[in-house]
Amino acid sequence: MSDGKKHALHSPSSADRWARCAASMAFPENRTEGASSIYADEGTAAHTVASRCLQEEREAFTFIGETLVVGANSFTVDEEFAAHVQTYLDDVLRRSMGGQLFVEQRVSLEHVLGEEEGGTSDAIVITAPDNDVDAEVVDLKFGQGETVYSYNFAEDGAPFTFEIYLADEAESTKVEPNYQLMLYAIGALEIIRMFLEKCKRIRLVINQPRTGNLSELIVTTQVLDRFSVFIADAKKRAEEAAKFEPTDPRLKAYFNPGEKQCRWCRAPHCEARDGLVEKEVGDEFEVIEASGARIPASPEALSRAFRVIPFIKDWIKKTEARANEIVAGGGTIIGSDKKPMKFVEGQLGDRTYVNEKDAETALLGQLPEDQVYQPRKIISAATVNKKFNKKKTEQLWKDVFAPLIHRPPGKPQLVLGSDPRPPYVGAASSEEFDKGEAPE
Repeated sequence: MSDGKKHALHSPSSADRWARCAASMAFPENRTEGASSIYADEGTAAHTVASRCLQEEREAFTFIGETLVVGANSFTVDEEFAAHVQTYLDDVLRRSMGGQLFVEQRVSLEHVLGEEEGGTSDAIVITAPDNDVDAEVVDLKFGQGETVYSYNFAEDGAPFTFEIYLADEAESTKVEPNYQLMLYAIGALEIIRMFLEKCKRIRLVINQPRTGNLSELIVTTQVLDRFSVFIADAKKRAEEAAKFEPTDPRLKAYFNPGEKQCRWCRAPHCEARDGLVEKEVGDEFEVIEASGARIPASPEALSRAFRVIPFIKDWIKKTEARANEIVAGGGTIIGSDKKPMKFVEGQLGDRTYVNEKDAETALLGQLPEDQVYQPRKIISAATVNKKFNKKKTEQLWKDVFAPLIHRPPGKPQLVLGSDPRPPYVGAASSEEFDKGEAPE
């Protein structure tokens, strides 16, 4: 949900950018609220349904057919939308059994980030006394384009890290937490301590139902205290950088380009970002233009390349967007054919009826009825799974529907060794590998 009607310069949702790269705040594009996207509006719609369900003790399926207007977009809740929201609801209700639940709770970060800074936590749970943590902070992510985690394995130079023990691991692992969730947890502590004399451990949760992602991280209040100091210092540095013009040479000391911070930066041009791409690719752009980029050959070089692939993909998207902006504004960019680039009409969109009722009438006048209408089709196996593969119909699902449904095995996918899924044991050719996103 939104962090409030007033645009917060240093909001939790943008902390990945300003806390990592203070120089990003020198660009005015990062100091104003950007235009919303259809994906962000869809997420707001999902949050609205989820919060109303929790507050009114409803199931998401009761919203099917209802239309929600968010910004310039409208969303009609269908079975799939409701099923994903219900996945989140079931998880939150499970966590809050025997405890206390706070929905869409505004949390203040004034004591850390200054006046008027804060955010809205989707769900804060003070757990039952016999739980392994004292509280949980849950964040619903409704997008499916990018998987969001409660933590990532720390890379060299990560600004804030701490060590955890993963299941079945004898040695600790250094991780970098999700900054937005950490800030929500810091703000939630003020509320939690109204009900608990002592709070030692909080579980941070990312629930991303459309990707099947449920990511958790337990942090101690000591780690949260240390993060408070780090984030307060990061904000001071961002405020210092904001006093400079983007072209001021003194700003150079504040740049820290990287995959996470550059992904959410709206600066139209940044030499630090471009320089990092050139460095990570391993060639100068002039060399790449002449003979192509060198492909890493050794396992060590491939390991490094995989870490920066998401960053380079994002740089490509932003470079293309900037080129579109310049040409649309009347500027000139010379292409590889030595001619100015131009816009042409792309592929035509899908054919649709101007008025379906008129089309139906016209068709019935020319064709037999069995050729006018599509044959009736039963609902999909995926929809059946969402309807019946749940606790209250578990036995019906197992006895009747599960035997009727077949799901082919997944293709082998290259992921990080820390991924909890068991290793793939089958044999596969290179053509069969899942060409998904590079592991992060």
